[in-house]
Amino acid sequence: MQEGREQTLKDLEEEVRRELGIQNIGPNMTTEEAGKLGGYMVKRLIERGEQAMHEGK
Repeated sequence: MQEGREQTLKDLEEEVRRELGIQNIGPNMTTEEAGKLGGYMVKRLIERGEQAMHEGK
């Protein structure tokens, strides 16, 4: 089950990276890119959680 969650987060990270136009994830990222990526991922996770609560999951 842990592997499934990790893959979901990696998929989300990749989706957000593409939407923001960030070329690479890793040590060569700027602080701005890392902050945007993390912030948008948190936003998405909150949206998904709210959606799941409304759906009764």
